[in-house]
Amino acid sequence: MRFAMRATLAASAAVASVAVTALISPATAQAAASDCKSGQVCLFENANYTGGMMTLENGCEKYLGDNWFNNGVAADNHTSSIINNSGSAVFFYNLAQWPSAQAGWHFGVSGNSRMASLVQVTGFWDGAGSDGKGYTINMNEDISAAC
Repeated sequence: MRFAMRATLAASAAVASVAVTALISPATAQAAASDCKSGQVCLFENANYTGGMMTLENGCEKYLGDNWFNNGVAADNHTSSIINNSGSAVFFYNLAQWPSAQAGWHFGVSGNSRMASLVQVTGFWDGAGSDGKGYTINMNEDISAAC
């Protein structure tokens, strides 16, 4: 009798432990390039189109601070790769609320193209001292707006 009670208590504790772990450790959504459908502009949390993913409505979002990847991570300053399956170029900015921001960097992703990494992109300076030339810059985890 005592052995049966201990076995039952041990089994109940194990089930409770698994249930609590499931509540505390939610599954993280992992996106893939194939998740970005025709006509969509997709931002990915990690390089090579991995981690969380979010899509831009109409290819434009002037403040990524109000957006999250599908795994719950904030999109603002956390984007590392982009797929543009729309037919139009989309520009990405390191300052929110573009174009009202007075200065900052931007770069474009042509329609129907991809950028597996944002570590070395050709970017342009907007603001005082702008010379119109493109510079190789690091925009990894530094995007706050798109349009």
